[in-house]
Amino acid sequence: MRVTVIVLSALTSLSLVAAEAHACGESLFRAGGVHRAQTAPLPGNVLFVVPSIETNVLYVEAIALAERLDAAGHNVHVVQSADSLGDELHKAKYDVVLAAYDDRKIVAAEIAGTTTKYVPIVTEERQKESAAASYERYVSCADDFTEFLRVIHRTLRAGAAA
Repeated sequence: MRVTVIVLSALTSLSLVAAEAHACGESLFRAGGVHRAQTAPLPGNVLFVVPSIETNVLYVEAIALAERLDAAGHNVHVVQSADSLGDELHKAKYDVVLAAYDDRKIVAAEIAGTTTKYVPIVTEERQKESAAASYERYVSCADDFTEFLRVIHRTLRAGAAA
């Protein structure tokens, strides 16, 4: 439960703003007088673990992040626990799993033998060093939306090159 609250609390720091707003680190810009939001240059199938907390604003904001990733061009599916990954991975092929760093053992077991890549979401500062040593890429809850897109793109690009 503590991890769930931490993950969702940290996701609050992501710049989850309306499409018309300009936020730090966002590349929402005007091109020829038309507003254009970020898009994924290499769209992929993303499985996002967002634990559900009834009537919690943090859950709503995490879902908003998933919706923004989807709007950027990724096909995003949300599950409510890392324990649900196995069932979901049997239903469809996913390129990337986004889940809390604390769920890394469950995720590793579930994606073993697949081409799916795990991108951990670091929820605490002390996890960054370990995540950097263990994984090619990771995101932090303190990262903005642009960084999430960037890391997903690099993961997809590396998978396509393999």
